[in-house]
Amino acid sequence: MTVEPLSETHSRAAGELIRTVLQEEFGAATGACEDSDLEDLFTAYAGPGSAAWVAHCDGGVCGVAAVRESENGALELKRFYVRADYRGRGIGGALLREVERRAAEEGYQQIVLTTTHLMARAQEVYRDFGYQLDSTERKGAVTLHTYRKQLARAALGARRAAGPLPKTGGGEIAVVVERPRGSCEGWHWERQTHTLVLTEYYDRPVPVNYGLAPEWVNPADQDALDVILLDDRRMHPGETLVAVPAGVLLRPDGDDKLLAVPAGGAVRPVGPDERSRARVSAWWDDAHQPVGWEGEEGVERLLARCLRQGAKDG
Repeated sequence: MTVEPLSETHSRAAGELIRTVLQEEFGAATGACEDSDLEDLFTAYAGPGSAAWVAHCDGGVCGVAAVRESENGALELKRFYVRADYRGRGIGGALLREVERRAAEEGYQQIVLTTTHLMARAQEVYRDFGYQLDSTERKGAVTLHTYRKQLARAALGARRAAGPLPKTGGGEIAVVVERPRGSCEGWHWERQTHTLVLTEYYDRPVPVNYGLAPEWVNPADQDALDVILLDDRRMHPGETLVAVPAGVLLRPDGDDKLLAVPAGGAVRPVGPDERSRARVSAWWDDAHQPVGWEGEEGVERLLARCLRQGAKDG
């Protein structure tokens, strides 16, 4: 048995395997698990944040697994199936190990998946590999179970040096990434040492790339100005970049957040549209929900309130 990335050559066979398993095991319930991605698995999982693998046995496809980045930055397991006559041979485990290897390489810290009450055997495999039941939801005749696995994290108290602040031009700011999208680690800025310190863990991944502008102080908390980067690129704590202010998120306590887009056009901006606003809002509890959003007109007002100088510890 071998596991390899899904190729266009094996895309059709992988889709047929999934349909066969669904029909053999769930019959009339197959429609609950059908989706348009089965028409062309290779194309469906070829984009950024996506991948798929197949297991080969005796010259044919005997297992499939795919992943796609979720809205909140976790890696979501999709289309995990093994042919009935090949189960019990470690094929599912081999596919899951490949998924987790990819997740670790790409910097993801959580893997999530949703399955149904019909897939009891698959749930046993998930639990054997350390996936924890996170929630259960009833939808008509189907019960959906969401599982989640926390991957390796740095130890609390760990320190990470930030890169040098880049030079900026007119209308630009230098940003240090504190908490990347998809991370469950709460890194915080220490100005004196130009270092990030890991002080807490989160139950859910950070839904956006969150950082700060060390050269600007927000008088609302006398701390470095917080920056939400509006892009989907995977970043890492301590990464520095030049960004262009694009808007403002208004907070009830006055600790407003600057919305910015990385300069240079190399990264595709994702907002602040409705989707981005929903993603950002999901990060805060009800007491700290944004009270408003402003575009470029709000940037000048926010920066006018801030002081351009070094900031104290964050």
